[in-house]
Amino acid sequence: MLNSNIIHLCLGVCDAEGEWITENKAKENFMKGKTEIEMYHGEGCFLKIYPKEVSRNYADGKLNFVVYSKPSMLKFTNSSSSLEKIIDSDLI
Repeated sequence: MLNSNIIHLCLGVCDAEGEWITENKAKENFMKGKTEIEMYHGEGCFLKIYPKEVSRNYADGKLNFVVYSKPSMLKFTNSSSSLEKIIDSDLI
């Protein structure tokens, strides 16, 4: 089943304790590249992204990359069909 609506996906980073990391030690954005994309028909790609810091500077030397959804106002259709279904972004 394919999603008929656009789902807004974001990529975030948190440390081993679950604290979100938004900036590196130099107070710059932690991630370089486009960290928000649109998923349609079950596909979306985060391209040319990388962290601007090494993980050894954080607790346990580990980082967690988290993909989460945000509600999108854009929809291609208001109904479902046998091939497509409107997906609630909260389910992702």
